[in-house]
Amino acid sequence: MRNKIISSLQATLTLLLIFATIFTQAQKINNIQTISLLAPEKVKIDGKFNEWNDTFQAYNKTTKIWYTLSNDDKNLYLVVKSTDAINNTKILGGGVTITINTAGKKKEENAYSVTFPILSRANMRGMRRPRGADQNTIQDSASLAEAAAARKLVISSIKEISVIGFKDITDTLISIYNEYGIKAAANYDQNANLLFELAIPLKLMNISIDNPKEFAYNLKINGIQYGRGNGGGDRNGGRGEPVSVVTTDGGGAFSGGGRFGGGGGIMEELLSATDFWAKYTLAKK
Repeated sequence: MRNKIISSLQATLTLLLIFATIFTQAQKINNIQTISLLAPEKVKIDGKFNEWNDTFQAYNKTTKIWYTLSNDDKNLYLVVKSTDAINNTKILGGGVTITINTAGKKKEENAYSVTFPILSRANMRGMRRPRGADQNTIQDSASLAEAAAARKLVISSIKEISVIGFKDITDTLISIYNEYGIKAAANYDQNANLLFELAIPLKLMNISIDNPKEFAYNLKINGIQYGRGNGGGDRNGGRGEPVSVVTTDGGGAFSGGGRFGGGGGIMEELLSATDFWAKYTLAKK
């Protein structure tokens, strides 16, 4: 019993240290990225962030994401990290949409947009809340292993990317293994933070580092989607049958079961989109 109490206290102290570090970093970093940035020489879109050294250009308080936008001579890259359990669930339920207006206007009209991750409604319904997944409960090793397995299942279920505005792409939903050169990968780190990387070929947007111009971009956490289960690229915001989403990080945001229920403040956060606009100019080598 004594060992269990000590173990619980150690786990609590570790979590407090992690949150304190995140809070301190968030106080020092910009709310939006303010510079152009060349991507690392060898970028591998695998969701592991090895080449990025877990370092980000901004932490946006509105969307609760750490992010970096960068480029090389072929691609525009977006890397995102979410450290908030509720925000992780929200992202899985609706994805993150990056909208790029190459005319420099902060408008979605005549812009390109890519949404990722896309998790199908069927896969979302299949998720189940791990044992002991309660905000006020320190989980035992079995529960932690179950949560890790659930996260692994989530990642393996992400197979699609939503795209809008690309004249060479007729479908609005494409495979992560597509012929257009758009690449995306999601993952969780050892602290159950949600990560993803995205690469969009510059040629698909008719932009080039040979003649870099400032463009406007929007990052939006879509919130949990109705009707289609996910698919955040739909600017018309369809409505239909509610879907069931559960947390897979042990954070206990809310439990699934068929229709949304309980936790009014949390539910409002999960359903509401958050976004911001900023501007970026391609970096030259």
